[in-house]
Amino acid sequence: MLCVEKTFGTPHRMEKKINYQQMIADCGKPEAVAQQINVHFTSVYRWLRGERVPSVKVIEKLITQFDIDINDYINTGVIDGTQGEDKTSSL
Repeated sequence: MLCVEKTFGTPHRMEKKINYQQMIADCGKPEAVAQQINVHFTSVYRWLRGERVPSVKVIEKLITQFDIDINDYINTGVIDGTQGEDKTSSL
């Protein structure tokens, strides 16, 4: 969900990001996580290192298999519309 607001004359976009790396790390060893969600363990290692991003289907499998509350892993930040840099929001 994106929310566009104007702050000090500069457009900003509110963005929610899932911290999938922490979510996966909290599920256990990469090999065990891979087996539970039926993916190759190298995929899990790549997600943990930030080389790849898991698909929405994979994130849904993680949530279901490991009984995860997704709200624990959502970060809210503000992205400056002109610079494109992440800025942490205190919302």
